[in-house]
Amino acid sequence: MRKRVITGAFAIVAAMMVWTGSAANAAASFADVSADRASPAYSEFAAEISWLAGEGISTGWDSGDGVRRFRPWQPITRDAMAAFLYRYAGSPEVDELAAVPFSDVPDDSEFTHEIAWLASTGISTGWEMGDGSRQFRPWDPITRDAMAAFLYRYAGSPHVGTDSGFVDVTARTPFATEIGWLHRLGVTAGYDLPGGLMEFHPWSFVTRDAMAAFLYRYARGGMPQFSGTPTPTITGEAAVGKALKAAAGTWSPAPSTIEYQWLRRGTAIPGATTAEYRPQVADAGAPITVRVTASRDGYLRAVRQSAPLTVSLRLGSSISAGESMPAGASLHSADGRFSFTVEPGGDLVVASGQEPIWRSHTGGNAGAALRLSSTGILSLLRTDGSLAWSSTPGTGLSPRLLLRDDGDLVVVATSGVTLWSASDQGSVVFGLPFEKGQRWQAGAAHGGANDAWNALDFGPRPGTGASTRVVSIAAGTVRWNSCGANGYLVIDHGGGWTSGYYHLINQQTQLIGHRVEAGTYLGDVGRTLPCGGGANFDHVHLTITYRGQPVHMNGFMIGGYIAYSSGQLYNGYWSDADGRRLLTAPGGARCCLTSQF
Repeated sequence: MRKRVITGAFAIVAAMMVWTGSAANAAASFADVSADRASPAYSEFAAEISWLAGEGISTGWDSGDGVRRFRPWQPITRDAMAAFLYRYAGSPEVDELAAVPFSDVPDDSEFTHEIAWLASTGISTGWEMGDGSRQFRPWDPITRDAMAAFLYRYAGSPHVGTDSGFVDVTARTPFATEIGWLHRLGVTAGYDLPGGLMEFHPWSFVTRDAMAAFLYRYARGGMPQFSGTPTPTITGEAAVGKALKAAAGTWSPAPSTIEYQWLRRGTAIPGATTAEYRPQVADAGAPITVRVTASRDGYLRAVRQSAPLTVSLRLGSSISAGESMPAGASLHSADGRFSFTVEPGGDLVVASGQEPIWRSHTGGNAGAALRLSSTGILSLLRTDGSLAWSSTPGTGLSPRLLLRDDGDLVVVATSGVTLWSASDQGSVVFGLPFEKGQRWQAGAAHGGANDAWNALDFGPRPGTGASTRVVSIAAGTVRWNSCGANGYLVIDHGGGWTSGYYHLINQQTQLIGHRVEAGTYLGDVGRTLPCGGGANFDHVHLTITYRGQPVHMNGFMIGGYIAYSSGQLYNGYWSDADGRRLLTAPGGARCCLTSQF
């Protein structure tokens, strides 16, 4: 290694070194650094890190297993930065008698010698504490602006202009001169923004791999930069399934390689690394940009990002399992006559033209998104991730949510079997299980598994003189659900819908096998336990199933009211059809709902 000699406080002459080693050597130096893109230890700065090791600037950490690690993505601390610069300068002699001017750097600190050198050259002055003392803060991560200042002072504080080249570094930004010098020298290109703008992120921490890159480029006297760096453009229709094409433009000089990366809301989309991209359902309503990275041997790599295009919220006629429809997104039948929209307020609406023909009654959940699970369950998720509504359970392979040409919104399996349909869900109008005009207490969803709370409790408030009579919630055929010698009444409403009535006394078993109308007397509230369980007040435990599967009582309409779950057993609330909350059930039934049917 050539020695760097201190000739004055700021006048340090660095021997500019050109390293001719291979990036592949990085793997041999450190176990956690690889130039192989397929490796989990891949680092874009593998060559620079290998140079750092070859120069003896960094030795990394001994893992105790015969290998050394560099920890490339870990922020570099200020004392380690001092050590890097000191070793890069050739480990010059320092007056051992000179006191370290920082009160927080003890004489036996690991890098006391290096920090003393840094102070003696004026590269770092630390922080004035107001009591005459100064601190270096050796274990703090170094920020990018401070790193620029260290290198600038190491270079002798050359005279440069004031334009930094970065939109987040103005003339009033601390170390703006130093950052501008670093940029013009070709040591840093910063971070790309849409429209070809660049940021430096002055207060972000410097990672160890980035520090290796900064020193490597500085050692070469900086790197030449592309003189022509056009902003990429995107052409094509910004809609799900349509092709978008990126044009890199004409660079000068011509790059040897151009790489593409498409981004959604500023985050890289996995696998989207060619000049063409077809937006997915996940892109609906999101700004899409493309990042172009140009490389040429011996040049500072340059990155430019296009202006954003917002992908349409119109998604075609279907979505697949695992996909979500954000607020405002819509499906459209193939013939264009019907639409299905996740409204911004949270309601799900199927419409013919402007006329709604089905809705979920889930307004009041602004920003909620609808997701289709791998088993065919639709879930309306609030912005905090909680469940606002779910469809009836269904099990099928590779389900799709499809808006048909007849206006029916369905979940279908690849076999063609319909797992759920909006027309079925709306084909049965359920009333409350007590007589018209009566006011009863109502509880919130509960039952078995957390994702299948299909039971609601109803009962008259004690001492009010209210009727105790339980009635059928819709027309259907009465059946008997047997539990050995005991059992309880259920009603088959057709179309896959079934309701069950538990805890009753005076069960009207003579109705079994007969069709009854809505409002038919079935028995009285009680506390009987024919199939086990428990009861602490006289009530009916009402259950609803669809095609043999429990229906989650969350966003479910019954008796003109909507039952909501708060995510805990027996906790939730009831609203009217317009979303006005009528009662809250915090752990049990509360008063009161009035039967309107």
